[in-house]
Amino acid sequence: MNAPPDEAAEWLRYAAEDLCTAQRMIEVKGIPIRQVCVLCQQSAEKHLKAVLIRLGQRVPRVHGLVELRALSGVELAGDLTDGVLEDVTRWSVAGRYPVDWPEPVREDVELALHVAERVAYAVQVWFTEQESA
Repeated sequence: MNAPPDEAAEWLRYAAEDLCTAQRMIEVKGIPIRQVCVLCQQSAEKHLKAVLIRLGQRVPRVHGLVELRALSGVELAGDLTDGVLEDVTRWSVAGRYPVDWPEPVREDVELALHVAERVAYAVQVWFTEQESA
């Protein structure tokens, strides 16, 4: 049984807000790029969870983009390998809590933004295909 479309739409709205905020914050001086990485990870996570909701699945309490991609069945661009998704997933913890990981550098935030944008696009395509099926 599929979830009401408005529930998935709410998740998509939150995901889009996270991505939009990250895109704007990336150029603001004084904003820790760690925060941009967190928003990018959250955007990708929420986009994939919106698919699960639309499919009527229970949303797991996980942050792992590899696992969420597998559960959703959404096809992502070839450059979004498990390793790349894991690199971005780490910001769900490393970006929010003091942990023993190095602070992100510009390449980290650029990768996180790339992943968030590509996941958003793939999920938009998925929803469009579902609506026309």
